[in-house]
Amino acid sequence: MDVRIYPSETRGSVDIPVSKSVMHRALICASFSPHPVRIFYSGDLPEDVLATIGALRCVGCSVTVGSGYADICSAEVPTRGVTDCLRSASTLRFMLPLAAAKGAGTVFMRDGRLAERPVENLLAEMERHGVRVQRDPLAVSGKLAPGVYSVPSDVTSQYLSGLMMALAFTGGKSRLIPSTRTASAGYVELTLSVMRDFGISVVHDPDGSFTVDGSGYAPPREYFCEGDWSSAAFMLAAGAISGSCAVRGLRADSLQPDREILNVLEAMGAQLSMTPGEIKVNRKSLRGIRTDCDGTPDLVPVIAALAANASSGSVMTGVGRLRYKESDRLKALCEGLSSMGCGVEISEDEIRITPLESREFTADSFGDHRIAMAMAVASLGCGCVIRDAQAVDKSYPDFYKDLERLGVRLG
Repeated sequence: MDVRIYPSETRGSVDIPVSKSVMHRALICASFSPHPVRIFYSGDLPEDVLATIGALRCVGCSVTVGSGYADICSAEVPTRGVTDCLRSASTLRFMLPLAAAKGAGTVFMRDGRLAERPVENLLAEMERHGVRVQRDPLAVSGKLAPGVYSVPSDVTSQYLSGLMMALAFTGGKSRLIPSTRTASAGYVELTLSVMRDFGISVVHDPDGSFTVDGSGYAPPREYFCEGDWSSAAFMLAAGAISGSCAVRGLRADSLQPDREILNVLEAMGAQLSMTPGEIKVNRKSLRGIRTDCDGTPDLVPVIAALAANASSGSVMTGVGRLRYKESDRLKALCEGLSSMGCGVEISEDEIRITPLESREFTADSFGDHRIAMAMAVASLGCGCVIRDAQAVDKSYPDFYKDLERLGVRLG
């Protein structure tokens, strides 16, 4: 599906959908519950979350999705089956240890680039602790045992998060040691927060390791998932570039790393105002920025969109891992923004964007939700056609509808 974005001025407000990062974690923790749990959420469930729900059903959990809620009940006896993770790395990396903790023999199907995304270090560590792993097709069986685990966390922190949530169900105390520096450490803090909400206290030791009590979960019967700062970042950027925008449904004290977008917008000169329940941004002349994105890799596409509309150049560092996302995001950003008329330079861990005279352009999303959204927002002043535009369903199914609510003309 192609979508044309016409030059538009934004105004109005949107309700931000559920955070898929929080929803993934809440569903995983609820799946270990001794009693049913109802999880409330806003908006439509993104494709990634639907993949996790499908995977939980595969291992025997009952998940009923209603309007704005999902009821989940763990199975007393795990089942064996085949689940399709679609394109969701979170689903894959969280469900592998979960299936093993439950003793549910599971085959994991992977679409597109998901089959290329790193998972081997997680599999090898699970094998060292009682799990049988088959690589092609990817499958696990056997039971995950408590113990001392060590995994790298410089490419993804999801190994740590997935193991933490699963080890809390193994019946014994475990120690989890990051063997490298931890990239996107804020997402580990988010995992710890959701686990606390579900009755699990993980000790973050002074040496950087984590001690997990495997005695099991004591979750609430109802849980409310907050709105998604990653999605809100694109709407706020649209307002900063092309008029104004107010967003609702976010926690001001959220641990989501992409809350950093507020600091980015402020540093670039956007006019921000916050009232209880709403954040508003107004267009103002944007200036370039130099920022380290190691802890917020998902913000790189939206910062790139802002940078393309600034009055001076921008530099983002700590971006090397973006080559291993749903697309090679550095390459995708370079192609899209170069077509728009920007100067773009990429090195091993850095991207430089020089805004020049923008022109209408055509951009390929490369099947990547964040690239599709970034190109749409970047082009609000000049217009563009986005190829494979439906990629946004992975995280923000109502993205184009929300742009229309802000007055953006689509074709």
